[in-house]
Amino acid sequence: MSKARWIICLFLLASTSRAQQFYRSEGLRLFNQGHYSVAIDSMLAWSEIHRSEQGMAFYYIGESFYNLGLDAGSADQAMDFFRQGSQYLERSIRQTDMASIYAEKMSEAKYKSAWTLFRLSELESDPVLFLQNAIRQFRDLSASSEDSISIFSSYMAGESLLRLAEHYRRQIQISNNPGDIVAKAGSAVQSLNEGIQIFRQVSNSRLIPGYLRVSARLRHQDIFMEKSRLYRVMKTDVFERFDDPDKRSSTLETTLMFLNRADYSGILNGIDSKTREDYLPAVIYSQVVKNLEISLVSGDDQNRQRLNTMLDSLRWNRFRADKLFYEANRDHNTDIDQEAYYRLIDTSRSLYSMAANTYPEAIYWLGWAQFVANNKESSRQFSRFLRETEPLKDDSRMKVLREDAQYMLMVIEFDNNAGNKRVLTNLKESIQNFQPSIPFVRERTNMLLQLVRVILNERIWGRILDAAAPEDRLDDAFKLIQQMMIRASRVTGKDRLPYLKGLELLFTVTTDRRTEQTYFYQGMATFLEAEIQETVQNKRRYYQSAADLIRLTRGEYIDEAAYIEARSYFAMAKHEATDSRRERVLRRAKPIFTRLINEKQSLRSLYYLAEILRTEGKDAAARICYQKVIAATKDKPDGNFWYNNALAGLKSCAAGTDTTDLHGIRINDVIFPDNLLVEKGVAISLEKFADPAFVRRKYREDTIYMLALFGLPPRQLYPAVSRIVHSRFHRRTFPEVTAGIPERIGVISSGLQLKVIFPENHPRQAEVRLDKQTISMNAQGFYRKTPVTINQVLEIRVESPYCYPFIEDYRFTRPGVEHKVVPLTIKNRYAYRGIGIEQGIGVLFLQERTDENINIHEFAGTINPNTELVKRFKADVKYRDFAYSPVLDAFLAVHSDGKIMVFNNNSQMNYQGEFPLVWPQGVAPFKHPEGIAVDSRGRIFITEWGAHRIDIFDSDGTYIRSVGRFGRNDASRIGFDARFTLPARLSIAEDTEGIFYQGKKINRMPLIFVTDRNGVHVIDTFGYLLDTFVPAAMDMGSMHDILVRGYAENMRLFIADRKNRRVQFYTASPVPIQ
Repeated sequence: MSKARWIICLFLLASTSRAQQFYRSEGLRLFNQGHYSVAIDSMLAWSEIHRSEQGMAFYYIGESFYNLGLDAGSADQAMDFFRQGSQYLERSIRQTDMASIYAEKMSEAKYKSAWTLFRLSELESDPVLFLQNAIRQFRDLSASSEDSISIFSSYMAGESLLRLAEHYRRQIQISNNPGDIVAKAGSAVQSLNEGIQIFRQVSNSRLIPGYLRVSARLRHQDIFMEKSRLYRVMKTDVFERFDDPDKRSSTLETTLMFLNRADYSGILNGIDSKTREDYLPAVIYSQVVKNLEISLVSGDDQNRQRLNTMLDSLRWNRFRADKLFYEANRDHNTDIDQEAYYRLIDTSRSLYSMAANTYPEAIYWLGWAQFVANNKESSRQFSRFLRETEPLKDDSRMKVLREDAQYMLMVIEFDNNAGNKRVLTNLKESIQNFQPSIPFVRERTNMLLQLVRVILNERIWGRILDAAAPEDRLDDAFKLIQQMMIRASRVTGKDRLPYLKGLELLFTVTTDRRTEQTYFYQGMATFLEAEIQETVQNKRRYYQSAADLIRLTRGEYIDEAAYIEARSYFAMAKHEATDSRRERVLRRAKPIFTRLINEKQSLRSLYYLAEILRTEGKDAAARICYQKVIAATKDKPDGNFWYNNALAGLKSCAAGTDTTDLHGIRINDVIFPDNLLVEKGVAISLEKFADPAFVRRKYREDTIYMLALFGLPPRQLYPAVSRIVHSRFHRRTFPEVTAGIPERIGVISSGLQLKVIFPENHPRQAEVRLDKQTISMNAQGFYRKTPVTINQVLEIRVESPYCYPFIEDYRFTRPGVEHKVVPLTIKNRYAYRGIGIEQGIGVLFLQERTDENINIHEFAGTINPNTELVKRFKADVKYRDFAYSPVLDAFLAVHSDGKIMVFNNNSQMNYQGEFPLVWPQGVAPFKHPEGIAVDSRGRIFITEWGAHRIDIFDSDGTYIRSVGRFGRNDASRIGFDARFTLPARLSIAEDTEGIFYQGKKINRMPLIFVTDRNGVHVIDTFGYLLDTFVPAAMDMGSMHDILVRGYAENMRLFIADRKNRRVQFYTASPVPIQ
């Protein structure tokens, strides 16, 4: 072997011996314990020293930031953690050790890098770039192999594509830029089509578990639902420009096609029973949403029945609020005159009111339903909605609803006060101060401002002839005229007059420049004015004026004008006094409707022809006309008004066979909508602007459209086991199930290996239980249990017949097996030895006080009576007990007003101040403290006489816990939480000598002795009762102060006999072994 090759081999051997040093690092140990912030600092320092393994250090730094992001307390904090995690993961991937020493970790680093991007997309207001990059990375990993990371990456690529498409659709909903909408719709469809392929591949994979197969099937169908929603939000002009081979002839047909493609019925086929049971609620919920959306889009009665059936099957309590909301949506989609709608708008009975307990936005939809029905409570609902959703104002969807609610409040104010100039002046200022960010709300608000200014008789147009773009200003004037007519049609009687006056002002602006158009709208305005006349004579006169005015119209307006003329005659006929006069007026309307049917295929004219025929008693002919209207408008956009009216007319028809009146009328050629007049791409009709019933129903249909766009989002399957509380994706997810992807690293299993140390000469008998499950001792003498979830808190309980029970709520914080040694303490009995004390103990008899208090303390002899502490105790019965704190090197005295006083440890024992105790929220501070003891660690134990408990504090006064409650102890309660009756004093026995195990000193548990009216009770620091007894030679209730010296079988007890003003002495001895 050459020297060069020999050197290379030595180098490789040396490199191998040094490889993967990171697994021994302190930073990884801290990571496994969940101390991510400290772990990051440790790993950064480690990476500076071990540059050859920086990639692995950066990887776990990225994982640490990722886990901090998952656990963050706020969205901003989480985003910061994920951003830093993404940076370190990217740096990790670029390091050479990740391609050599830790090559097996490279795919994990890339996988987690993609996850950080997905997590950022959950939190960022603009998620597009993060989702696009996540899609690219997940897609690359999905093609790399057939392992679990590849499968999970495929699923996540599909999930990210679906979320990206949802975001594009939400942007389309609030955009008014056709070019931008077409581009985003194209991107959304492309994403959804790719997602379909991915979820199909994942669900057909042989390697995936059942839960992921179900999840992929569910999301596959969710994509069809998302496609339907995308087409639902498209305007007609955008739809016509949009190129998609899957689309049908209209947005409605395309929406329904994709809704019907979404098939959730077979998702659970071939799935094991446990997974089926887990995911069944999510599947049924998704079927409910599908049927609800079909109902909202189509209004089909048969689908409504299916929806009711599905709602009945949604029986899980977790979906109760959703079910109420969806039932309210269903009733919202009924005709305004039906009982279900009346019930919906009754605040006290409304399903929206019930759902609002969980979803405050339900109040908004209740407000809209009431507004459509002219219910005066609508403004109250919109105001309440704004108050209750203030914390949610930053949510993008809620922002739309809140801005619209603010706009609606101003609309209602306008409608209610159109004749009150003072109120309108204030309203104008409010509108000008309102600056909505949503384009369609901003557009409507600007229109409302102009309406208010017109009613206030402000000169808002200036000199149109001198304007830079007079035609644009005239277009704006006619938009105002249209909106003014809609507002006028919503009110009746004198409330309509301010709007009619406003229209007159607008007509003075337009009449010279656009005469024909002005005549047309003046005719409609006169039609509206006719409705509010108080006498039939005036009604007839105004309808005749409307017909005369509209007849002056020429050009593009002539067909709709003819229809309005005929409608004016039809309305006038209703107010004629005799049948002959009525028939004469109807004969003027009938040929106009007939001409519009034959020449313009006008379905609306066919409906009114049917109405005239029914009035004339020609029911057979009328029936045929109604049937044609019903067939042409069923399931058509804006067709419900005509469909329902024709259905009502059909039910009113009597029997008959004569149809001669239809000869020569081409009723089979009618179309809907007939669009007799189209201005700048917008259909103009009498119904749209001057028919109150139609306007009211149109408002309801617009509300349903808003509901489809901005209603309660459906719940979706969350992809990961670990959820981000602040995530927009998490807000509407299924509470019980996820796609089950375990992307978080750090939940590492732990375990327990317990060694029990028995007292000398005692039988090795013990029952060991972990979380109430018995653990048997193995051949090596250990009690072993694995696995145990890391960071889980479980009760360890060790019980032996001749020892005090050991009970601890233990937190498992280390990966692997945790070793624990439990030395047991001998259980004693206590023998009376007489009256007196031993060396090192003193007694403070306070015979000067009315309560004759006694304090036993560990001082040789008597405390100097001239010290400030003793003086205060003698002078004030509120001073109850005192104890020395080794941490503070001071005395702590209990004052019955709920205070702890500090006295110096010097010859004067002078007062130093009040010791602050820190009580947590929800824990009531003590009112009647009585006794105090302090252990060697400085922990403070105080008996609460009136509350029958002991409060425990750390040496700095921070509250730890309270133990005990009112009751009586006996042998049956040993091992359970202690009970006290007016606890008085306490003393702590600590194992200062300890025992040695494998060369290490271990201290046995402290024993706390507590006196109360029923005896002496021994507890541990967690409040579990270890023993209870009544000392010999003591009367029940006479036990007062207590002092314990020594530990285990060496303990001596000194108990103050308050009744006889003496101290009794007891010694311990082990309970005899039977």
